[in-house]
Amino acid sequence: MNLFTTILFTVTGIAFIGYVYDFIFLRRARKERIDAYIHSVVAPRDGGQKNGRLKLTREDRKAIEKLDEESFFIDQCRSLFWVLVFVMIFRSFLYEPFRIPSASMMPTLFDGDFIAVNKFSYGIKNPFTNRNIIDTFAPQRGDVVVFKYPVNPNTDFIKRIIGLPGDRVIYRDKHLLIKPKGSDSAVIKVSEDFQAEGEYFMNGAPQTRYTEMLGDVQHDILINPKADNSRSYMVQSGRAGEWIVPENHYFVMGDNRDNSLDSRFWGFVPFDNLIGKASFIWLSLGYKENPQNWFETHIPNEIRFRRLGGIK
Repeated sequence: MNLFTTILFTVTGIAFIGYVYDFIFLRRARKERIDAYIHSVVAPRDGGQKNGRLKLTREDRKAIEKLDEESFFIDQCRSLFWVLVFVMIFRSFLYEPFRIPSASMMPTLFDGDFIAVNKFSYGIKNPFTNRNIIDTFAPQRGDVVVFKYPVNPNTDFIKRIIGLPGDRVIYRDKHLLIKPKGSDSAVIKVSEDFQAEGEYFMNGAPQTRYTEMLGDVQHDILINPKADNSRSYMVQSGRAGEWIVPENHYFVMGDNRDNSLDSRFWGFVPFDNLIGKASFIWLSLGYKENPQNWFETHIPNEIRFRRLGGIK
């Protein structure tokens, strides 16, 4: 459970205690004080009763309001409790906001994109353990997913699912090949169509944009023809660039293929690490890239409305 979730549950628990304590004890005490005031001050007063109904003066009403006042803490607990419960349920079981922190998923997602992650896409999870309580749908090849980084579960990563359990995944010479589990056919090269060059740059070198067809999902990827990170690949079967996905695990890659720390380097994502499927971009903030100016690098200078919408 991450820090924000821990804080949210803690604050909600405190608000619940204050809410219940007020409901059981303090509310009754306030009512008793008001009743005592009415019986001792209002009722005995001449003209205080007419047709069986007590007549309250302005001073009486002020006094009663004073007696009915709650402490600041209890007032905040009563005001925030149901709001916190709604936020906790919505964030734990429905959708969770996530900010794209790097360029590893370009051109699909940019640094500064804020996305909504569908928490029930792969099951209803226990928010404390992240394990499924109720199964829904299985992850599919091509899904963009947010997950707990297996090397450091306190960090959230976002990548695209490339290989499903039992698949053989090969990535050599910047080409992706997959043999699905149970398939009798040979390894299938994932189709890629050239789109443009020089739209994006990596360390000053122009990148090439291709459209890739991964299962039923068509999306764009970036390739840097001059980059070669293959020496850092995790070696599983004695051959670099070739992996067999274990059961209940997934092989993931970034769409910015030469600028992504993914399964090629550190291994597979267990199913229990999956947080959910990236559904849509609800906000996108642009920043100026100026290492000499902290303000321009960290303070957004535009809202990229054209980027809002669903994620493929």
